Amino acid sequence: MYDFLLTATDAAGERATHRVAADSAADAHAKLEAQGYREIVLHTDDASAATPQVPGFDPSTVAPKDQVEARDLSTFAFFLFLYKKLAIKSAALEMIAVVYLGYKLYAWQPLGIAGYCAIAVLLLPAAIAAWASLFGLQRKYDLLVDASAWGRWSEVLERTPPLRGKVPELELDTREAIALAGLGRLDEGLERLRPHEHGGDSPRWMVLGRLSEVYETANQHDEALRCMREAYELDPDNPTLELDYAMALLKNEQDPQLAAQLIQSAEKRRLSDLLQLFLPFIKGLFCLNTGQDGKAVETLNEARKKLEPLAPGAPLVRQILDINAAYQAIAHVRTGRRDLALKLAEPARNRLQAINNQRLLAKLDAALGPQGSGVA
Repeated sequence: MYDFLLTATDAAGERATHRVAADSAADAHAKLEAQGYREIVLHTDDASAATPQVPGFDPSTVAPKDQVEARDLSTFAFFLFLYKKLAIKSAALEMIAVVYLGYKLYAWQPLGIAGYCAIAVLLLPAAIAAWASLFGLQRKYDLLVDASAWGRWSEVLERTPPLRGKVPELELDTREAIALAGLGRLDEGLERLRPHEHGGDSPRWMVLGRLSEVYETANQHDEALRCMREAYELDPDNPTLELDYAMALLKNEQDPQLAAQLIQSAEKRRLSDLLQLFLPFIKGLFCLNTGQDGKAVETLNEARKKLEPLAPGAPLVRQILDINAAYQAIAHVRTGRRDLALKLAEPARNRLQAINNQRLLAKLDAALGPQGSGVA
């Protein structure tokens, strides 16, 4: 069984976030419904529940509400979040320190050792929060993911070893495998994931999904699609896999009818709040592939608006936004708004060149033509 986070309203009208042990997101949702809860929002999908705990919070010591609130915070927002929590926990000591310091100042007496200790009590929550935000494990992990999202492959290989034993092995091995594929060393990258294919704690469909990312980085799109198809076939009722497979089909411009069926099926299932934010991106690509260019512009714009609030604290979301911008640019060209296309194309091209996404770069250049392709 896995842990799922859900927010729901009980019979008394009280709304709270719960951690529910269940076999799937649908089961977790059903458990709360059976207990009389309503207005249920799912925060954990089947894929994230099956993922070993990444750095951040220990579920056994952190309230479910705090886990949800802390997702994808920027460095500064994470600092404020931690500072608030620490300050609340030490509120009694801080009040004593304030009273003591107030008395010393009122009486014009030297602070002494006790006074300096009182100042330390007041500063300690901010100091701990600042250290954790700038130098803690979560920050180091975010820097690793950011390097991967920007195709700084050598940096990825440098940042991975210090995190061994602190971040799940599948995550680190995937980052290394993607980096090696980006450096043209695909065989070495595949070897990194070989142990997970025949054992380990992660479901096989998850490992296949990671292999798909590796092949995608190496621009071996047929193999990437094969892995995603096999992952889906292992758990066809998993809405995350339905959407991932649909996205793989659309990126390869294959079988739009099947992609539509997968999207429609996923929408009928219990989707997490985060997964719902990605839906417009997938639907926008479907519209683009099926000649619905005006609808594609509208839907991809919706995707940008929904994903942008997550971007400050999520390197991979920022990458998706740049990829979304490339598809937006193509859609704008097709609808006669070349001026908007050119504005979107430059940042998108920078990202695509960094991660060596040859396929989408070629589509973008073909849409813009020689004058807007960035080719001298």
